[in-house]
Amino acid sequence: MEVVVVEPLGNAWAVSFAGSEPTLYRTGQQAEEAAKLVAMRLANTGRHVELRIKVRTGETAARFVCIPPISEGDRAILTGGLLPDTPTAWSADPVSTHGLARVVQPQERHPQACR
Repeated sequence: MEVVVVEPLGNAWAVSFAGSEPTLYRTGQQAEEAAKLVAMRLANTGRHVELRIKVRTGETAARFVCIPPISEGDRAILTGGLLPDTPTAWSADPVSTHGLARVVQPQERHPQACR
């Protein structure tokens, strides 16, 4: 299975996969969109692809799997998304969300109700 990774690199965001130099993007959202296109292109050549999106803490915040077309005329399918056990991994840094929505914890919505 091919693995495509989006991760921070200095002040930029890198998209990398086996056999290629990392491609840098200004925002996490741009990197995520580019990585999804790379995953789809690889899958359309018959390969299974895993896409991992990491946040600045190094944790994986989202994971997708891209499945190649089943028959002629089909296209690759990308499925997956946010990992349920890492909702606060990027909430401390709302600027670097890779285009993912910031998860608001219950105590942030109604601080009095959570005491």
